[in-house]
Amino acid sequence: MSSGKNMISIPRGVYDLLVAEAACWREASCWLWSELPKVALLVESPQVRDLIGEWIEWDRRRRDAANSHAVSAACDWRRAAAAPTYAELQRRRAQPGPTAEQARARHGGYRGGPVDWHTGRCLSSRGESA
Repeated sequence: MSSGKNMISIPRGVYDLLVAEAACWREASCWLWSELPKVALLVESPQVRDLIGEWIEWDRRRRDAANSHAVSAACDWRRAAAAPTYAELQRRRAQPGPTAEQARARHGGYRGGPVDWHTGRCLSSRGESA
């Protein structure tokens, strides 16, 4: 490191690369300024404006999709999710559920009102039978 406050030392290869890149940028800016009137004429065309607008929208959607895929790839959501998979839901739906009469019989003919906390049976039916 150099003793000056505003100076640093870099390897010669890095310096040559920076000089080459600066030269490329200078050439590109000169070309752009020479071609700018032609680019301005192109932008005045309604068809070119529509194409540019469509490209901007396509690029925005492409970036959004890439970001979404990156977020999804950050974690194995099938293991982290609390919700069952579609295959599990399809398997559950394929099994027939209890009918209303079977469900009432399982819960002791519950029609509303208080239930026993441990058994889930209707308390009013116990009182009537006791």
